Amino acid sequence: MKGKGAKYEFKDGAWSTVPDAKCEKEWYEQAKIITDYVLANGIEGLRSINGQGISKDGATLIDAGVTVKTDAYIEVLKKLYNNFKK
Repeated sequence: MKGKGAKYEFKDGAWSTVPDAKCEKEWYEQAKIITDYVLANGIEGLRSINGQGISKDGATLIDAGVTVKTDAYIEVLKKLYNNFKK
């Protein structure tokens, strides 16, 4: 992804590509941002915005650099987090 895929930005409530810009992180770097957030803050209320990015309120990004498709990843994290917090 890094240097190859399109760069995305979240503006005015929607995702769009940035003209002539490339993705700045590999998918695993993006996934690590999400994982680190969950480990520090918990999983409750975490969701994606239109399938990308992570948010607590559905409108504000926690980290704008994360554009990897996150819906399925968040579900995996919820299962892991809930199993390990016991």
